[in-house]
Amino acid sequence: MVVPYIRSNELGYVMHHGIAPNGGGTKVNQYTLIYDVMIAPTGDGAAGMIQIDSLTNSNDGDYFWQGGNFGQGGGGYNGLGTFTAGEWHRIAFAVDLAANPPLVTKYADGIKQDDWVQQSLDQNRRALKEFAILFADNGDEHRMWYVNSIQIREGKLSDGDLIRMGGAEALGIPIILP
Repeated sequence: MVVPYIRSNELGYVMHHGIAPNGGGTKVNQYTLIYDVMIAPTGDGAAGMIQIDSLTNSNDGDYFWQGGNFGQGGGGYNGLGTFTAGEWHRIAFAVDLAANPPLVTKYADGIKQDDWVQQSLDQNRRALKEFAILFADNGDEHRMWYVNSIQIREGKLSDGDLIRMGGAEALGIPIILP
């Protein structure tokens, strides 16, 4: 699939994940989101990966690609800079907002990028509501994406699981963990 480069809040793909609220909160606080994607080498300096907070896509997205890293906001772009434009990558956000401290663990191609400490359970920009919007932002931070596969799993995959998943493959993200 190709996600076009359009600077609009009307761009995005609704993802009905079907996961019940978990982690002791009223939202989905424990999940793993995995992408096999390539981002175009030209376009805006950042590109929305998912909109969680605003189900009408009327505010800033919640995870972004930016300069070889991925995340959002202050401290969110820590990593090794290996999520490079123009190449295929397997990107994972493994989220556990019920942990102490609440974490989003980020992986690129089976290599840990960061344990990104979060604020709380049911956090608006990280805990999933009944759906989310993939590749969405309020209209000012986009690039063209090439998408092989996307997978969401209930619960936070372990570091070992994410290491074994490795990089993007033509067959897509495995259903059964390697």
